[in-house]
Amino acid sequence: MHKYLLVCLFSFYGYYAAGQVGLVKRALKQLSAKEYSKVEETLTKIKKKDSLYAGLFYTKAKLYIDNRFNQFNIDSAQAFRLFGRKLYDKLEAKDREKLSRAGVDSTALVRLKQVVDSTAFERAKELNTESDYLFFLKNFEPTEFDTAAIELRNARGFDNALQLNTI
Repeated sequence: MHKYLLVCLFSFYGYYAAGQVGLVKRALKQLSAKEYSKVEETLTKIKKKDSLYAGLFYTKAKLYIDNRFNQFNIDSAQAFRLFGRKLYDKLEAKDREKLSRAGVDSTALVRLKQVVDSTAFERAKELNTESDYLFFLKNFEPTEFDTAAIELRNARGFDNALQLNTI
């Protein structure tokens, strides 16, 4: 009886985990096809199964960093990316391997970080204020853009000081 119960439990877990990976794979395929409403529906299904699934947050970050998505938001993408990375780092090797079948692995997470950081830096450059560079440096560190952001922040700060000191 106990053996039968254990077999059923492990079979259910295997089906459950495979289902999550399949949904992440589907959502990422829908995202690449720009089918945003379908992506959101698929993400809702994933969330119902497991609201703390690393693949869910990776996919949400990719969705929110896509500037064609009507709810495009760099800061939300960063929050989802960071949380997804924490969850991914806590996964066992077996679960990471399953998730990698959907295209979510450490390399994909690094690429996503680069996209989010680059987009955030471009926003700071576009707004071009000292406070926007400070926001970038505080919320998106460390990045390859830190040195440039510091230089641009300092230049804006210097310009602001010049405007105040007109003597």
